[in-house]
Amino acid sequence: MSGAWLVLPTYNEAENLESMIAAVLPRLAESGVEHHVLVVDDGSPDGTGRIADRLASEHPEVEVLHRAAKAGLGPAYLEGFGHALAAGAEYLLEMDADFSHDPGELPRLIQGAADADLVIGSRYVAGGGVENWGLVRRALSRGGCLYARALLRVPVRDLTGGFKCFRREVLSTLDLSRVAADGYGFQIEMTYRTLKAGFRVREVPIVFHERRAGQSKMSATIALEALWKVPALRLKGRGDRRPQCRSEGSRQGWRRSLSSDARQHNPRGEPPMVGSVPDVTDSNFQAQVIEADGPVLVDFWAPWCGPCRVVGPVLEEINDERDDLQVVKLNVDDNPQTAQSYGVMSIPTMIVFKHGQEAHKVVGAMPKGRLEQELEPILA
Repeated sequence: MSGAWLVLPTYNEAENLESMIAAVLPRLAESGVEHHVLVVDDGSPDGTGRIADRLASEHPEVEVLHRAAKAGLGPAYLEGFGHALAAGAEYLLEMDADFSHDPGELPRLIQGAADADLVIGSRYVAGGGVENWGLVRRALSRGGCLYARALLRVPVRDLTGGFKCFRREVLSTLDLSRVAADGYGFQIEMTYRTLKAGFRVREVPIVFHERRAGQSKMSATIALEALWKVPALRLKGRGDRRPQCRSEGSRQGWRRSLSSDARQHNPRGEPPMVGSVPDVTDSNFQAQVIEADGPVLVDFWAPWCGPCRVVGPVLEEINDERDDLQVVKLNVDDNPQTAQSYGVMSIPTMIVFKHGQEAHKVVGAMPKGRLEQELEPILA
């Protein structure tokens, strides 16, 4: 993996780009991970692309993607994400290139991804806010977020925010070819698809500033697109499970109850997960896990869970490589009794049992190395 990649779309940002690169590089370095900045320029007529090329020649951490013409924020991000994923990015960040987002917050977003799959720099949680906005703009922004939140029935407060950090597993799991919105709508759609797939979303407070120089790229057309595409997202999402999210300051998460009568069994028609990891059920859990001679890791999963399909191969490798740990999996849709009895409220959840007792719980998909770090103290 190659650490954190900041994807920075630009169009006519000649006045901001050099100072932006000078500001973000040391902040990314503070995170302690390998870092890169990918400028995605849409053929800026003001020479932004030439400035980006010069900066890339001066800074080995900077790369540039040139697009032929202005084609929208969403497509620029998606192309940038594809490039960064192919390069092995573990964390993928997005932010505006005009200092509306404070580069000083970048380390906090990356750190937040230690226990979340998507971290959103939020204007609308406690501690967040905006500066130098008029009353009308404040009302439009806050009202748009409330509208989308109510219609999509999700707990995220800042759905239109564009200051984010995705873990690799999210963007590798989502079908990015189906993302169709732009501008505000793109931000809403990406967060909604992340929640629908069962990933953990966290909001951390930030203060949004008015751009330093240049003109805003947002227009009434882009704002209206977000409004009419939100109902379409809701219609596409019917039948999917409710997501979970938590905000910094209100550690309360929105958890989907696994015992809900509304639960759908494999609504996407995904094929069952197969491999060397054996299945356990409510009926044989006592014999296979509680009465086992050594430590047992139970993977609580379901066929409709995207992150479960990410962590599955990781557990297959661990099961094949380790003699000091047995790995089994339990389908929570077919075996809700055991899942409920151990407080499994979101998946994937992995619980290690030793001597018949719960010894350690891990929630969410994570890379193999990080999962093994979690397990080592338990198995030592």
